[in-house]
Amino acid sequence: MQIMKFGLTSQYKAFALSLFAIACAFAASPAFAARAQTTEETKFFPSRDGTRLYSRFYKHPKPKGLVVIVQGLQNHTDWYQYGDRFAEAGYSTLLFDRRGSGRSEGQRGHISQPGQLVEDLEAAIQYAKSQTPEVPFHLMANAMGFYSAFIYAKMKPKSINSLIFVAPTAAVLPSADYTMSEKAKIYVSPSYRYFKSPLEDTDFVSSGQGLDWIRNDLYGQKEFTAAFLRALNSIRADAIKIEGIEIKIPMFFVLASRDRIIDNARSKSGFYAKYPGPKKLLEIDSEHFFAFTPESEILNQSLLEWLDGGYKKVTP
Repeated sequence: MQIMKFGLTSQYKAFALSLFAIACAFAASPAFAARAQTTEETKFFPSRDGTRLYSRFYKHPKPKGLVVIVQGLQNHTDWYQYGDRFAEAGYSTLLFDRRGSGRSEGQRGHISQPGQLVEDLEAAIQYAKSQTPEVPFHLMANAMGFYSAFIYAKMKPKSINSLIFVAPTAAVLPSADYTMSEKAKIYVSPSYRYFKSPLEDTDFVSSGQGLDWIRNDLYGQKEFTAAFLRALNSIRADAIKIEGIEIKIPMFFVLASRDRIIDNARSKSGFYAKYPGPKKLLEIDSEHFFAFTPESEILNQSLLEWLDGGYKKVTP
């Protein structure tokens, strides 16, 4: 029987050693160390009335800040990619699904009264803070999440170190809203009658893998009850009231220049211009939902610069 022996030549040995050295250097790098330390925890927590809300919590063992992110109208926690990036940079980050959305409990696309959206957010913040040391707290909202986030900020301004609004619905284009006749039907309809969302999948991103993902999303919310839509209209009216309000929380206001949902011109001349506290405006050449666009990294870097101290440098 012939026994074959395999050995490494000096050339291959040198190559193997160089690969080993590269691997060791990467393992010792800050980026690898940060990823190794962070954890992702999926868990349900209760809102005020006991409704269980689904969350994804990206935790850093020694966070330098805490971020809570509020979702938009049709999306849920799976749409967002901030958690990993923020946690690796030292910011524990909580994302959650509001009641009736994503994996959370509650009738799909329904709330019984306007205050429940703010109550769900308050419960999320309390849960996140109970799991985190006392560190600066940043409240971030996407699109429609702006409503409950800003109402909460007006209620408890001293508890927040900064506000981040990404493509907020401070003003909406007519093409992305219900018509006057549809609004009339919503106003008089039974609470549990469903209405299709006025948004199209292509309003978020026009093409590519992101659009395919949205179209095949099992948890995406595309129908809402009349009660939900009436409640949304009510909190919208409360959220955009800014005249005479004393609020000094630094605000980062991010817009997408090719947005087919948000009326950027009215958002800038209205809410942003009237906001009395320190503020910064950034408009990126992008479509509405940044995470599904090539410009997502521009946004990520800008958000991390803000969290890393940029919020302390802005002026009214």
